[in-house]
Amino acid sequence: MRFDLSAEQRDFQQAIRHLIDSEAASDQLVTTIGDDQRDQRLWQRLLNDIGVGDILREGTELMVEAATAAREIGRGLVCPDFLPASVAAAFLRHDTENHGLLDDVQAGRRSIVVVDPGATGDSGLTVSTRDTTDVLSGTVVGLATAAPVPCSAIATAATDDGVQVFVVDDCPEPKVADQRLDLTRTICTLDLDGAGARRVNLPPLALEAAYLIQAAEAIGAGETCLELAVDHAKVRHQFGHPIGSFQAIKHRCATVATRLEAARAAMWNAAWELSVQTPTAGTRARIAKAASIETLKHAAENLIQILGGTGFTWEHPAHLYYRRAVASQHLFGTIDEHRDLVAQRLFVPTR
Repeated sequence: MRFDLSAEQRDFQQAIRHLIDSEAASDQLVTTIGDDQRDQRLWQRLLNDIGVGDILREGTELMVEAATAAREIGRGLVCPDFLPASVAAAFLRHDTENHGLLDDVQAGRRSIVVVDPGATGDSGLTVSTRDTTDVLSGTVVGLATAAPVPCSAIATAATDDGVQVFVVDDCPEPKVADQRLDLTRTICTLDLDGAGARRVNLPPLALEAAYLIQAAEAIGAGETCLELAVDHAKVRHQFGHPIGSFQAIKHRCATVATRLEAARAAMWNAAWELSVQTPTAGTRARIAKAASIETLKHAAENLIQILGGTGFTWEHPAHLYYRRAVASQHLFGTIDEHRDLVAQRLFVPTR
């Protein structure tokens, strides 16, 4: 099957790209790290002007559109609120009691921490019961939105009834490390010591939707790495010739382009299967997650090598893409964990 975006989806893609280019110039990425006002302004325009919030609330039915938005946001490493807000919308889309929470998060009236669900949905939190209330305990890693307190948390945990979603309405303030690896996400630790929580049934394919959004962001970031490498290879001269004419540089760029094409195909295939909820959609999402994150790291490493000394400076954004790649390898499950789960599904031994 040949997959391609429709005319409306391409218009949607171009609208997002134009907005991001106007609000967050790529040559100012390093100097605007931590600019919460810029990020919030861009996030609100994506929600209100482009309609990204409505797409996220539709769940997997509009997963191709959600992946399109994620890919464009990943290209510029902008809008750190997008991934946690996307995961929150996926986890709570069938729970009408929490629609007000989603409204507050998207409007910036409340911050939210999405606890890392790992590759299976078991975040490592301990679930117990106090009277008739579920209680969560443990120290976990999560993604936070940048809005001010009050703060809520959304976590998945393994129970006797399978993986369930838990909502903590008022949680402790998350701790964001000053020296964190990925400077373009708000990765934090959250200490839940006997926090009361409300239990919500995990919607079908909600975890896989989260993995797919992360994969689409990684594809966009990898595409930018390739563009930066090729642009530099065209103008950087050595021995009187552009370095892009040298075979070693050509091979690096060609290898990145080839791996990106394969990972991008896996991502779009997973997005389409999630949108129609095929029996293999969950497996495709895990394949896309593993392939996309691995490809981003490969693209970022080659970008730094092609840039030479410039690639090791703070002023060039190459290190931000490399940081994103390395941090993403440990967020929402590792590459090996997802591939192990895929192998268990595809290669079940027969007697």
